[in-house]
Amino acid sequence: MTNKEYMKLQLIISALRGKPYFTPDDVSAVMGYKRPEANAKIRALCEIGAAALMSGAGSQERRYIITKVADVCLDSYAGVSDGEFDPDDTQFERYPKLNFTGGKVVKKANVKGMGSAFLKRFDSLLREVRCGMPTVQ
Repeated sequence: MTNKEYMKLQLIISALRGKPYFTPDDVSAVMGYKRPEANAKIRALCEIGAAALMSGAGSQERRYIITKVADVCLDSYAGVSDGEFDPDDTQFERYPKLNFTGGKVVKKANVKGMGSAFLKRFDSLLREVRCGMPTVQ
């Protein structure tokens, strides 16, 4: 779960916590989502235990309720402790460590012998367009 997803779900929880129940239309109104995206967010909240389907709802529309432990469920699912994300060390061990020693420092980006010939040619074509030079059609 990314920070952005976490913040969106946290906003839904805080906005709908005081209501006796909520529907996908309520989530759409609060967040400005279309109905399918609101349903996806509700499904995510139900999967982690932050929301639950109300039993005995007589109407055709599904009604949900924010659980009392919604914040704890969201935090534990996202791996949050003290408001910050804990990095997953197994993810970092899969990739090689980068070593930036032995690099070459230059004063300008277009140095002879460095860079891709395609990118240099593309940059020169863009420069011609920017400067207003006539193009061949």
